[in-house]
Amino acid sequence: MEKLGVEKAYASALIDVAIEAGKEAQINEDIAALDVVMKENPELLKMLQTPSVSKADKHSMIENIFGGKVQDEVINFMLLLADNSRYYCWPEIMKAYKKLLDEKQGLVSGVVYSVKPLSKDVLAKVEASVGAQLGESLKLENRVDETLIGGFKVFVDGKVVDASFKTGLENIRKSMQV
Repeated sequence: MEKLGVEKAYASALIDVAIEAGKEAQINEDIAALDVVMKENPELLKMLQTPSVSKADKHSMIENIFGGKVQDEVINFMLLLADNSRYYCWPEIMKAYKKLLDEKQGLVSGVVYSVKPLSKDVLAKVEASVGAQLGESLKLENRVDETLIGGFKVFVDGKVVDASFKTGLENIRKSMQV
């Protein structure tokens, strides 16, 4: 039960530090890169999560691996997580960080389902087009749904924009029934 809200508190604190330091873009880039490093090197994250590894050893590890490569504020954030034994909720902190960052930037998150992964250009066009329809600035995550046949479905804040061929064909079928 202790974990509830911890991720949001740490994520919010990091965003506040980034804003206060005037380094939002740099810290955001560092955090995104750091999250990739943690995902690609699960043994590193496991070491940082392990209670039997001393805080001093964790500090040394963080400073040796990331020192001079990321902003000092990011290093301090990582050291704080080590000091407070919070690496167990790293993935949740990263999700909360991304969500809070989107909110601060006025972006609404959603999901677009397509038969194949969308290119960055196509995804940007879908975000712009559907965003204009909904009157929102969108940030969409692309997920594959092979049952669609073609087109896409977008889910944002309880709203659905269905531009899938499957639904189009179903609508034609229904209109032909008497």
